[in-house]
Amino acid sequence: MESEVQSWDYCKIEVRYFHSTRTFTENASGPPEYWFKFVAYAYTESRGYVAGASEKVPLPALTYNSIEPKPQIAQHQAIFELLIRKLKDEGWQKTGKVSGEWWEVPFKRPTQPNLSFFQKIKSIWVGKNG
Repeated sequence: MESEVQSWDYCKIEVRYFHSTRTFTENASGPPEYWFKFVAYAYTESRGYVAGASEKVPLPALTYNSIEPKPQIAQHQAIFELLIRKLKDEGWQKTGKVSGEWWEVPFKRPTQPNLSFFQKIKSIWVGKNG
């Protein structure tokens, strides 16, 4: 009997930034507004996909060079922890130490089979009503 080699999906959490799209009818006189969210980008041998994302939250109006999420800001840490919990609930495992910014946590999980939309719904239904 031949043993199958386990294939893995890998992901790392990144930050996606958004800039204000205010119009003149809105409060356009203040400083520009920025938002961000944490996004877990995953990849397999053949494709990339978004494994999860946090909600979008505002960043303080600071100079461009100092705009980044801070772990000491409770809201930033809270949405980060929610994303980590979601990834773990979906079978992702931390694979090592952060190799850059504090949010760049690496994960892996066994590659999931490519299911059709209806197969995914069925697996969710069976899991809940098993």
